[in-house]
Amino acid sequence: MIEWNEALDIISKQELSRFYRSPEIAEKYAQAKVHDDENYGGLANYVAYKQLKWDNLDPANPEFLKSNKDIKITRNRYPYYFEEDVVHLVVWTKVPIPSDSNGVTTEARKTINKFIDSYFVKKHGIARENLAWFKNPVILQTIPSIAHFHVLVRGSTHQKIEAILNDSVYI
Repeated sequence: MIEWNEALDIISKQELSRFYRSPEIAEKYAQAKVHDDENYGGLANYVAYKQLKWDNLDPANPEFLKSNKDIKITRNRYPYYFEEDVVHLVVWTKVPIPSDSNGVTTEARKTINKFIDSYFVKKHGIARENLAWFKNPVILQTIPSIAHFHVLVRGSTHQKIEAILNDSVYI
């Protein structure tokens, strides 16, 4: 099991391949890949059209994290094996996350941090020290065709997590 401080260390060192799923979740994930391939033409189609309920992947605004219509937050269907009080969310966006050879660009990192601060901290009252985010490199992404980054929320109530997931006004 990955403890909070270990997760923060992995993120700060960008050693994201060290994250792993529990055996039970890994098995469910493998089964879902087969199911979604057979029934939806792949995980990306399942996520885009069934889970996110997007009609298309065309952004309403070409700027990253600037339109509510281009953003959705979900629980990770197959979360990494974090300690029990850590909830693993995914922020999906129709706009590609600006990246360079070092990962997320400095400007995109600032935009994501601003988004985290305004949406999770100010709007939903999550303490900043109980939040962490990361974006997997393409080689580790399950669904590289839909831009997304991961948010870890530690020690929150079920009600706050549900409020975050049921809200649709992100900006």
